[in-house]
Amino acid sequence: MAIRLPRFLAPRAPREREDGDGRLRSWEWPLAALVSLLAVLWLGHAPLDTPYWWDAAAVYVPGSQWVRDNAFAAVPGVFPSLLGRGHTTLFYVITAGAFSLFGDAPAVGHAVVLIFSVMTLVYTYALGTLLFGRLAGLAAATLTGVAPLYLTISSMVLPEIPLTAFTMACLYEWARGRHLGAMVFGVLVVLTKETGLACACAILGATVLWSWKARQVAWRPLLTAGLAPMVVLGAFFVWQRVAEGWWVLPFHAELFEQEHDYFWSGVHTFSSMALADGRAVALFAALLVGGLRLWQSRETFGAYVPSPGAPPRWAVVAALGLVFLAYQVFFTKMWFLQRYALPAHPCLAILLGAALLPRVWEEAKAYAAVGALAVLATAGFAVERAEAGDDYASGETTFRYLHMVEAHREIFAVLEARADAPLILSSWPLSSELRDPSLGWVERPYEVVGVTGYLDGTDEIQRGRPIEAIVSAHGIGDHDDLVRVAEELGMRRTRRAAVGGAVVDLFEP
Repeated sequence: MAIRLPRFLAPRAPREREDGDGRLRSWEWPLAALVSLLAVLWLGHAPLDTPYWWDAAAVYVPGSQWVRDNAFAAVPGVFPSLLGRGHTTLFYVITAGAFSLFGDAPAVGHAVVLIFSVMTLVYTYALGTLLFGRLAGLAAATLTGVAPLYLTISSMVLPEIPLTAFTMACLYEWARGRHLGAMVFGVLVVLTKETGLACACAILGATVLWSWKARQVAWRPLLTAGLAPMVVLGAFFVWQRVAEGWWVLPFHAELFEQEHDYFWSGVHTFSSMALADGRAVALFAALLVGGLRLWQSRETFGAYVPSPGAPPRWAVVAALGLVFLAYQVFFTKMWFLQRYALPAHPCLAILLGAALLPRVWEEAKAYAAVGALAVLATAGFAVERAEAGDDYASGETTFRYLHMVEAHREIFAVLEARADAPLILSSWPLSSELRDPSLGWVERPYEVVGVTGYLDGTDEIQRGRPIEAIVSAHGIGDHDDLVRVAEELGMRRTRRAAVGGAVVDLFEP
């Protein structure tokens, strides 16, 4: 016996599509970019002049400066592996280009990443709109853009936001049947970071399924967006093997080979991508609403006519799911920072938007109302968590790291006010921040003794000179060792900066 839904849940007969074929009109692209830019800035993008922080200050900014100063020679065997970390190097080249034109002040580096952040949201909206209509596209861009992780990484000079932008652009071009564009963006993906191979693998897998169902091989997308990026990435690794003697950085190889609990690693990875920061609300609602819509009437998803040579909608949906799956599988095995899997976030967001919001509200008002509430609830939860957690170190997940930034700057201002430049004992990242004015923390360089070298006698900076100041941040670096050395040297704490729970101490004789 068939089960009937209540009348208010039953969708109306689908109307003729009101948004053309789902492609954005020419004027919508700049409008979407402007709205995305204003939204990111309003939701909490860190000030552009925020000093370079953590991995940006340690690796990507110095690496980009090196590339700028060495004729853009960001190739294996020339580019120092300590800066390149065995990654593909397009991000360094892009940032170095900006540095050569506008200087390397923090505002320049952060502006580069902000542009790619806007690009990500625009292509997420465009792909969601192409597949399922403007409401679904808007929901996808919203779910992506409000996440604290997305906003914090959009505020740092790291490759994951450009990687995500190129991934979404590649998927959009492929979905439109524009194979040359898909190939170009696919190559840019893997040249930005090798984990972008997930995009090519997803397109390859979806194209194989599409070809199998159509009983005809789709050679052009198979060769362009699928295989071409793989060939380019393979050539890079061969070059790296010849020039450096290893395929991937030995440190990364060791991390990959480490044994750990794969079950809990998989749970952590899935939670980061699909459940964190309120996305559990959207996921649960999408499973409920989308399941009911599929069961009751698939017409609520709207008709879809692919462009000539383009894949059918189900194949694009499969590719989005395969991108998510690729990051899930790889980072279940590999050591994981949440930003590493950012390209999976907008892919999932498009699927959630499709399940939550029909193409036209009148087609299923009750479903649309529930879906809209789920998106708003998720966004509200994400905004509420903008500074949540206790990750003072890297600030990977929320803007809580800005508390530590402000505490650092408060202590550094005390040092800057001195007429002399004292010899300082500290630990990373404070040591890098104090040594290099180009990172935006100080106006003049300071000589800094690392506490590890000080304790084991390998430091070459001190050379018998007395330590004149100790700077230590609670919760990062070697805080306990620095406090102990301060006591041994008879120093006292002369200043403490406490901002939102982040604490930095200055010890002086």
